[in-house]
Amino acid sequence: MSADRGDSAASSSSELQVEPLTLEFVDQAAEVISQAFLAEPITGRMFHLDDPETRERHRRATAHQMRKALEAGEPPLVAIKAGRAVGVAMVSRLGWRTMLRTARSWLPLIPRLRRGAWRLAPAAKPSRRVPRPYMLLDALGVSPEMEGQGIGSALLEGVSGHCEADQECRGVYLQTASDRARRLYMRAGFELVEKRSGAGLTIAHLYRSADDRGPGVG
Repeated sequence: MSADRGDSAASSSSELQVEPLTLEFVDQAAEVISQAFLAEPITGRMFHLDDPETRERHRRATAHQMRKALEAGEPPLVAIKAGRAVGVAMVSRLGWRTMLRTARSWLPLIPRLRRGAWRLAPAAKPSRRVPRPYMLLDALGVSPEMEGQGIGSALLEGVSGHCEADQECRGVYLQTASDRARRLYMRAGFELVEKRSGAGLTIAHLYRSADDRGPGVG
């Protein structure tokens, strides 16, 4: 799933650095995702993030997932500005190891699932129409106060470079239930593969080939 906290206004970001996440920035990066996903429809359908305890568990689960990704040699990308994390892209090769690692990170949140959240599963199942292997953009978030400064675009460029560095990667795949995020990603060169509905949400499955890079989202 992907947050709709992208940015739409072009701006200079000469001080911005996009680099692999390190342990130093894990807690900050997890907080960025936690803030960005407060308004993300899929996450909101699964959890009551307006509840402080649920939000804290979400933040801890995100931090745990990031640390496990570091251990596995698949660090998320982080945008650093003025010495702090202001944006994050959680991207990895989809496989059973990645899925198992993610599941273990999110186990503490199972008691906090909203009633009927399981009905999202069919709509969120990975699309069979996407050529494999691909990079899964599991989450992209920008600090709310830093939106409109080109951070989302810089992270997407980093994700594209990550895929291009892998000779087997055929493209980048993501899911979103936000119309705003879908429009931003399509402007950045992603194509709509399919839509599926469940639990009152329509999830768009988007894909961008490694050979197709769009104009960016900000």
